[in-house]
Amino acid sequence: MPPYCTANFKRPQNGPRFSIPFGRGVPSVMRTMYESQTDRDNEQGVITFACREWGYDAHKLPISYGLDYALSKENKIVGYAEVKRRHNLKDKYPTIFIAQHKWMSARALELPCIWVVAWNDSIGYINFNTPYEYIAMGGRKDRSDPADQEPMVHWDTNKFITLWMRGHDES
Repeated sequence: MPPYCTANFKRPQNGPRFSIPFGRGVPSVMRTMYESQTDRDNEQGVITFACREWGYDAHKLPISYGLDYALSKENKIVGYAEVKRRHNLKDKYPTIFIAQHKWMSARALELPCIWVVAWNDSIGYINFNTPYEYIAMGGRKDRSDPADQEPMVHWDTNKFITLWMRGHDES
C-alpha cells in the first residue's frame, strides 16, 4: 500500500475538480479555521516546555504541512509534532482522539512524529506509530459544522508518556 492515497471529487455539471491528497498536507478544499490566538499561544507554551525537556528547538510549520511543529537539534530536523490542549483531566475519558487525516499526514513522513497533549493535570506524548485502539466517526458537535464530523483515531490515554504531572513538579 502506498504511503498516501488520493481521492478525486467532482462537482456536478462540469464543476471544478478538487484533489484531496491525504497524508500530504491540508486538502485543497478550504474550510473554516477555528483556531484562535489563545489556542496558538497554548500550543506554543506546551511545545516550548516539551522541547526544553528534550533539548530540541520547535519551528512552527505552515498549515500546508498538516502538523504543527518541526523539531530540530543543531538546526537539523529530527521529527515533527502535533500539539493539542485539552481542558479536562487526563483520566476523564479512556481514550483521546485526533482526526484521521492528521494521523495519515504524520505517518506519511519519514521522520518520527509525535502528538503532545496538555491536559489540566498533565502533559504527555505519544508516537503516531503507536498502535491505536480503534477508528470511529466523531468530532465536535458544538459548531454546527458538518465537516467537524470525520473519522477519528483513538488512543488509550494510558499509552501516553508523561512529561509533567500536577503535584510532581515540586523539588
